Amino acid sequence: MQIRKTYDITGIVQGVGFRPSVARLAREAGLGGSIQNRSGVVRLVLEGDPDHVEEFVRTLPQRLPPHARIE
Repeated sequence: MQIRKTYDITGIVQGVGFRPSVARLAREAGLGGSIQNRSGVVRLVLEGDPDHVEEFVRTLPQRLPPHARIE
């Protein structure tokens, strides 16, 4: 079973390499989706196995670029 989840992420997520890093990490995890800047947030859409999506989101804060931070 595949799911699609959307997350609006705030914090220090623009201008710090957040989007390319998260896109690369998602591809490496076998997940699909998209990531884009919005007004004041970054919208992350993940598609894949529910357990893989949950694990990705849970571990993402520890795998961010050096100056990025999720609130």
